Amino acid sequence: MKRSLLLIWSLCFWIPGVAFSQATGNTTFPISDLEFKEWFGYKPADESPDMYTLLGAGFFRTPSHHQAHERIQEWIQGHPNARVIPVYQVHDKRNVIYCWVVDGNRSLNVHLVKKGTVPGNTMQIPIVILELYEGTVSDPDAPRVEIFIPLEEYEKFLREVYEAETLAQNQALGIWAPTYERN
Repeated sequence: MKRSLLLIWSLCFWIPGVAFSQATGNTTFPISDLEFKEWFGYKPADESPDMYTLLGAGFFRTPSHHQAHERIQEWIQGHPNARVIPVYQVHDKRNVIYCWVVDGNRSLNVHLVKKGTVPGNTMQIPIVILELYEGTVSDPDAPRVEIFIPLEEYEKFLREVYEAETLAQNQALGIWAPTYERN
């Protein structure tokens, strides 16, 4: 049952036929290179307009716990050796890069879901990004998309996110608490 729910949950945002990269086409870098405001990160050292995000989907409208910024900062302070792993990049006027932040087997993204800071579906690659990646969008002005992670890594990550969300829901944490009021 649990496995079939994970499959249904992940297929809502995955399109059959999408070919994920077989290698990490982008390099990782230290978390200390980024400064975060909520789940958006910037590289102040190179004054780049690129925007890094801890959320794969729903950046602006997702339900989130009011302590999201504090939880992100606490995790980063507790994991100074964490690395940023680019997952996908939308090339546009301002590049948007969805990233995972990891320190060994610890993940900031999964931590946010496990604490009920954001729902698990925010960690998925949205369908529109996959369509842009595959070139199935007919708009000639559509931005170019790159996906940097192998499908197997993505599926493993989704399983961890699903388990984290289930735990947060069962324990009524953060956005899953009966007293939660959407900000």
